[in-house]
Amino acid sequence: MDPIRQSIQQVLATLPEGSSLAFDDAARETLATQAEQYWQLLQKWNATIRLTGAQSDQDFAYRHLADSLYGLCVMGDLPEQPRCLDVGAGAGLPSYPLAMALPESQWDLAESHRRRCSFLQQVRRSLSWMTRIQVKTVRVAGDPNKES
Repeated sequence: MDPIRQSIQQVLATLPEGSSLAFDDAARETLATQAEQYWQLLQKWNATIRLTGAQSDQDFAYRHLADSLYGLCVMGDLPEQPRCLDVGAGAGLPSYPLAMALPESQWDLAESHRRRCSFLQQVRRSLSWMTRIQVKTVRVAGDPNKES
């Protein structure tokens, strides 16, 4: 089994008993195929702009994909169509893997660096199943007049 599929299997096996995030074999295969497509784009862009330190399928699978998907273990019961915000989206981790695993979710990605935003927008355009993601080039900051 390739590292991406193995990583997905390991993460999904750790979901709590009776979790509402049940994945059948077809859903696992779809998730693996989508993760591979995302990884291919990430590798291509990583050659030009540094988005991640992952250099191999195994690095991506365990350092990024699994790490992102472990968020499923702590999310609990979600609304039928959850809306999520990723501030400082960077290379789209964890938002893109979570969007793959939660096909009914809506995502807003906020990233202040234009080059990273260009990558995020290219992923959205290139992968037809990423239509429920919006990418904005914006800096998110707290109120400068308030003390921490």
